[in-house]
Amino acid sequence: MKLFLAATLYIITVNFAISSEFLERSHYSVLYDTLDTEIEEEKGVFFFDLSLIPETLDNELRYSIDNDETQILLLSETRKLTILTYAGRHSLQFFLNSDFKEIFIFNLPISSQHRKGIELNFRVAPELQPVKKPVIYLYPEDTMQVSVEVIPKGEFTYTYPEIQNGWNFTCAPQVEIFDGTHSYPYLFWESEQRIKQKDINPNAGVFISGGNAMQYLNAQLTQFGLTSSERADFISFWGPQLQTKTNLYIYLLLDEECDAFASLKISPQPQNVSRIYVIWSEVPANYSHPLESQLIPTMNRDGFTVIEWGGAEVDAAILFPEDL
Repeated sequence: MKLFLAATLYIITVNFAISSEFLERSHYSVLYDTLDTEIEEEKGVFFFDLSLIPETLDNELRYSIDNDETQILLLSETRKLTILTYAGRHSLQFFLNSDFKEIFIFNLPISSQHRKGIELNFRVAPELQPVKKPVIYLYPEDTMQVSVEVIPKGEFTYTYPEIQNGWNFTCAPQVEIFDGTHSYPYLFWESEQRIKQKDINPNAGVFISGGNAMQYLNAQLTQFGLTSSERADFISFWGPQLQTKTNLYIYLLLDEECDAFASLKISPQPQNVSRIYVIWSEVPANYSHPLESQLIPTMNRDGFTVIEWGGAEVDAAILFPEDL
């Protein structure tokens, strides 16, 4: 039996018509850089103006410098932050809350006995946008009662049929899902969520043109072990979206890594569960840096087998904050 479960997720997306220069300016602005002989030689002072943070927010600001221990500033007490450090270049990170994007400042210079004033501008996190469905195939060997539960990293916005402590149905070769009253070609769910850089490895994957993306993905899916029919489902869905892009970053989430989107509970336990998600971003035409090639394993399809494919578009500025 080939049983389909379809789902739609919600992930942060941004139209990448904005230049990286604009993104940097929108995060912070240098107000002044002046000599202050009262500062010890070989040291300098960063002064961060936080007045652009709404007055209604009085929570904690978390920050670190040069990947050192995270510090906390209570906004209920002050909207100013002073950091004394050694002269040279420094990287800083600021986190307000999940409603705002983190601010990353890389290689910010400070001269000896200088005081540099900087205004931080926390940009509101982009609105959640719908992205494309994962599809789950179930291949049982015999007729059985099957229970499927999807646990998304977010809240359901819609399910079909309506989910009641998961979906429970009869599953048999060559028939649709049957719950005792109705039959369904697939099960569908929606969720809202955000994906973070830590959920993938931005040092692996590939930069590729949209015109070559489907050939690349077809080869990877073949290596993974998808059938020609499963690959056709995948390519026909993602192809129209990717082929028009000039420059893409593509990363493939495999098996347990897909839990970054949602975890699955299936009973009885399948002999094999294989999952593959394509994570992609449109990046500027001239953007690139060295990436490790991904090694794609080949699945085992013996016994009761569950296969899932899906994917999401992700804001490139989240994946490569140091550059974009």
